[in-house]
Amino acid sequence: MNEDHEAAHPCGVRELRCVCNGSKADVEAGTIRRYWRSMSLNENERVVWGAQLHVRPFPGKDGGLHGAKGAYAWVFALATSDAEYREMVAAEMETLGLFIAEVEQLGRYDAIVGADDASSSCISSLTDEWPIQYNDFHTYRDED
Repeated sequence: MNEDHEAAHPCGVRELRCVCNGSKADVEAGTIRRYWRSMSLNENERVVWGAQLHVRPFPGKDGGLHGAKGAYAWVFALATSDAEYREMVAAEMETLGLFIAEVEQLGRYDAIVGADDASSSCISSLTDEWPIQYNDFHTYRDED
């Protein structure tokens, strides 16, 4: 697990999923800036992008999945494009010991269909310091 996450997270949970809200928290900022369904005409402006990811642990690694073969999760990031989103999120998953096996419903938040209410918590937690947030990882044990 990322040491910055462990040190900064208010619940102190040291697993991939935090019991307080399932995402990274910015406790130093004091106030959390909210980014809601943003539309931008400026191509260099960072807006909320999201996707449902299928992730798997790297060979020989657990990736925090406790023996599961893989997991699905909604992942949101402040990015200027889908390419920047993919690059940022791939790097984040790699720090967790995971690789992205599949990306579904990638798009700007205002265009995503199917994100659940828990996603609102992730999105409202996005900041310049914590530009990537994710929900609980829904794991599976068997290959289908």
